[in-house]
Amino acid sequence: MKKAAAVANPAVEDITDRALAQIQISYDRNGEHVFVESLAFENLQILDNFLINSNLNSNTSSSNNTNTSNGDSIAFYCRFRLYPEKRSLFQTKIVRCSRSQTSYLFDAKQLNDFELTLEQLNNHSIEILLYRVGTTKPAYKDIRIATVKYDLAGLNDAEEISLKKPLDECDPSSLIQVR
Repeated sequence: MKKAAAVANPAVEDITDRALAQIQISYDRNGEHVFVESLAFENLQILDNFLINSNLNSNTSSSNNTNTSNGDSIAFYCRFRLYPEKRSLFQTKIVRCSRSQTSYLFDAKQLNDFELTLEQLNNHSIEILLYRVGTTKPAYKDIRIATVKYDLAGLNDAEEISLKKPLDECDPSSLIQVR
């Protein structure tokens, strides 16, 4: 089995001060299935700080205590979309991690696979959208906090690839979704 590992543009920016996502993907050529084996997030506290700062700017009543609406844990989930169609593939279950936890790993049990022909690998990518679960009544709106996109073309040359990229933060006031 051929394996490949890559870090996207490591020399362009210092990735130690950014939230990161690392995905491990494999491809079954006979069954024409893409398997998302694992998805790991690092430096999650950076995203949480981004949300706290955004909430402080939009809600001055919470300026005395930044943790009142957020509690001791962070609940989030991921949606997977196939590009360029923007077709929804699957969504993870909601997971919770403590504020002090800086990383999280979704394993194969928490992730799904999807069909894609070998020819389609060249011009398709997976976009992962990271949502923070809304805790404010009455609507409980979820907030998209980050996205990352991975090209699938690397699966043409290897049966399994591992890619690490920084997450692109989103403006939480403009990207709200109701579950």
